[in-house]
Amino acid sequence: MKDAPDNSVKQRNASSVAFGFDFQVHAAMVLMLENLLELKNIRVEGKTEDIEIELKDNSYIFAQAKSIVNSSSDFHNVLANLKKALTSLSEAAATRTINKLVFITNSPNPFNTQINNSIFVGHSHRDFKTLPEQYQRRITEYLKDINTPLDTNNLMIHILPFETDNNLEKYKVVISVINEFISNLELNGLISAERIRNIWFSELFANSSKKDTQIVLSKNDLIWPLIVIITDISYTNSSLREEFDSAEFEEISRKYKSIINYHCEKYEYFTRILYDYQNFTSSKKGQEKIKDFIELKWKDYKEDFAADGIQESIKSSLIKIIIHNVLQQRFKIDKIKEQTGL
Repeated sequence: MKDAPDNSVKQRNASSVAFGFDFQVHAAMVLMLENLLELKNIRVEGKTEDIEIELKDNSYIFAQAKSIVNSSSDFHNVLANLKKALTSLSEAAATRTINKLVFITNSPNPFNTQINNSIFVGHSHRDFKTLPEQYQRRITEYLKDINTPLDTNNLMIHILPFETDNNLEKYKVVISVINEFISNLELNGLISAERIRNIWFSELFANSSKKDTQIVLSKNDLIWPLIVIITDISYTNSSLREEFDSAEFEEISRKYKSIINYHCEKYEYFTRILYDYQNFTSSKKGQEKIKDFIELKWKDYKEDFAADGIQESIKSSLIKIIIHNVLQQRFKIDKIKEQTGL
């Protein structure tokens, strides 16, 4: 008589795989943010590596992501993970021009030394040349068994703390990195790190599931959702409300919120307004110039609402609200573009 299958083992294996992919996606977020200015596109589960980042100069950052569920106490497989990563990264390095090769893991002890002697504390980055000699020797020994070994000048060991089922603990370093990003963009109070994390997780996960590994996420794909959020009509300041009868503004904003946000989300429509305003000549400044532009130019955008079935009496106010909302946030948008290299 055969033994009954051990469902608890299957469940542990399944949860371990899920944990590993969770780590991989969040590792991609961190690497993306650390290389955002030069980033061209990114893919999780790429053609050759766990994480593939193409930079503007067409060079690549390849990363092997290896996680351990109980990373602070279980070091049994850390050396095997290191060896597998070096083998995979070496193979990937032969396919592209390399900027960096990253072994990213959540283990604070990736070389399985006495934990008290580990040089990795918290969120850590170590180039090969900054590793202790014994760690360098270990890597060199593994590379001797590879036909075309990677160039250690390109190698980085990256430790990203990521452990427990408590999301506050597991994601705390990722959230910290995103919060720093938000602060640099001066968007504190407008958008939360948790909201960005959820958006990027969904985008990276969906992209990784596509069979065609040539389908990647561009920088625009990842940064544009932030611009969409800050131009949401809900964040409109009082200067716009003062331009309309308060009851009319509230009614239009409530009834046509989806249409307003839809047009603000359209990249082509959005950039067209900013381009037209930039080339608009007026002797007025600041809010007065914005008012002047809206009054003189709002009809130029009527064609975009032809299919929306909106009454003409409403259409004028609706278009003016959208234009004002876009222009009012242009400085924040410029800041985002400048800081992200968009």
